[in-house]
Amino acid sequence: MSFENRNVPAQSLKQCVDAGTGVLGQMGAAASAQSNCSRRDVQRSGDTTTIESTCTIGGKATTARVVISGSLDSAYTMTMTSEGDAVPGGKSSMTIAATWLGPCTPGQ
Repeated sequence: MSFENRNVPAQSLKQCVDAGTGVLGQMGAAASAQSNCSRRDVQRSGDTTTIESTCTIGGKATTARVVISGSLDSAYTMTMTSEGDAVPGGKSSMTIAATWLGPCTPGQ
């Protein structure tokens, strides 16, 4: 993960996901748990999915755009930009480059 215009170093992590807890499901669950969204538009074209939303977080309007390209089964890049009063500095951008490393290990 890398962050644009923030004093946060790039981060790496290893996470186990399966068909039931994939990246799109995690993003939807996180958005539902933390905000009240008046708009959520999902568009797919080839190997690219674009999600645009307008949400209220802590009483403040925030817009977000997520672009996921590649194959969620092997490797993908996800870029998320958000703007609004609830976003530190008014605007944020994060990019995730993910690669499938193999099946989950026991206990993950």
